[in-house]
Amino acid sequence: MSALSIPTQSLWRADLPRASVEWGHLSEAIAGPTARARHLHALGKHRIAIENEASALWRAALAGRTTAAECNSLISKTDRHGMELTLRTSLAAKAVCLVGDGPAVTAILGEAAAIARSRSGTPGWREWSVALLHALRLEDRRRIGAVRDDWKAAAHRRSSNYRFVDRLFVYAGYPPTYPPLPEQVETADADQRWQAIIAAIVEGA
Repeated sequence: MSALSIPTQSLWRADLPRASVEWGHLSEAIAGPTARARHLHALGKHRIAIENEASALWRAALAGRTTAAECNSLISKTDRHGMELTLRTSLAAKAVCLVGDGPAVTAILGEAAAIARSRSGTPGWREWSVALLHALRLEDRRRIGAVRDDWKAAAHRRSSNYRFVDRLFVYAGYPPTYPPLPEQVETADADQRWQAIIAAIVEGA
């Protein structure tokens, strides 16, 4: 489904992108913020548009639909605008594209941690996701356990991004932190979609 084929009223439903991500419907989850970014740029609301671009880029990286080189443009744009969280999202997307390249992932995680510290913050779902995907690629249980310790010590938010981290831990063999999504009938389908998405990243498919 292209961004242009989504009904206009759906572009502004706050729950649509989150629901698409939580159920593993990445095509919809990419198309929504892509269309919103285009519309917002046309209105001159560039910072909000860039935030939507970063959301689309992150989801495209998970779906294997972007490259590290393509991420660099948005990284430069968010850096110029001083958008710390959006920059970290863009860096995380690039790291997913390079998840099999240990030195590159380490460098990106170091840069993201430095950005977080500069704002008195700490690594969060972006950095946990990248670290877990890289550790899963390496089958490094020690690294997975270290991220798990950070995860357990942190305050959790009920967001699709935190649920994604939880799905990574489930893929690694841990029990889920979050309860199943309300629509019980589709839970198994969502689980299968996310298993396939994560496996494609981890296995380099």
